[in-house]
Amino acid sequence: MNIPSLLRQNETLSWSDAPVADPVTGVEYTSATHTLTYVLAGASAAPVSLAATASGTGWLTTLDAVNSADLVPGKYRWQAVLTAASFRRVIGQGDLTIQTDLGEVSGTFDPRSENEKALDQWKAALAALSTDRVREYQIGNRRLTYRDLKDITDMIEFLQAQILTEKSIKNAGRDRHLHVRFDRA
Repeated sequence: MNIPSLLRQNETLSWSDAPVADPVTGVEYTSATHTLTYVLAGASAAPVSLAATASGTGWLTTLDAVNSADLVPGKYRWQAVLTAASFRRVIGQGDLTIQTDLGEVSGTFDPRSENEKALDQWKAALAALSTDRVREYQIGNRRLTYRDLKDITDMIEFLQAQILTEKSIKNAGRDRHLHVRFDRA
C-alpha cells in the first residue's frame, strides 16, 4: 500500500495503489471487481474513511483538504480494506502521523515531542529536589510526593534514550554509526 506515513492537516494528497494479488490463491483483485477504502483511526473523535476511485486496474485515493482538516494531529493507525459483494478483506495496515498545519495555529505552538516535554518536567523535578528538601506534603485531600534522586535520574536517562530513538527514526538511521576494528591474529 502506498499511503504516506506523514500527512499534514488542511492539505490535499493523493496516492495510487496497484492491483493486489492474493498470495495464497493467486487471485488478483482489481478496481474493476473490488472497491478499496482506507480507514484512519487515531486522535480524532471518529475514524475517517477514504474511498478510492478506479485508476486503470488499480486505485487512486485522495485525502482532500476538508477531510484532512478534521484530523487532529497525532498518531493514527490505517487499514486498507477491499470489498465486493459478500467479500471484505483487510489487505494492509500501518501507522501514520498527522502533523499540525502551522498556518492554522493560533497562539503558541510547542514543537517538542511528548518525550521531550516529559524530559523537561523531570529535569525541573531534579532541580527542585536539589534546592528544596521537602519530600512530601498534603493540601486538603491532595498529596504530593517527590521522587528520590535515583528515580528521577533513571527516568531522565530513559527519556533521553527514547528521544535519541525518535530522532534516529526521523533521520532514517543516518545518525547511527557502526565502528569496526580489525586486529591481526
